Amino acid sequence: MREFGYRRATDVAGAVALLGADPDARFLGGGTNLVDLMKSGVERPARLVDIRGLPLDGIESTPEG
Repeated sequence: MREFGYRRATDVAGAVALLGADPDARFLGGGTNLVDLMKSGVERPARLVDIRGLPLDGIESTPEG
């Protein structure tokens, strides 16, 4: 597994900004197998953005669908 950076997002806007600033970054959330994919070399992100502590427990409809 290659070296990678790690950041824990403190809010949704910050998480999106971190991912937007690094096209090689990936979100890390609960129930993901991303770390397993990294160990096997399938995924090779430069940075992980941890979103497990964010209030992302629902889905809401938007006017855009």
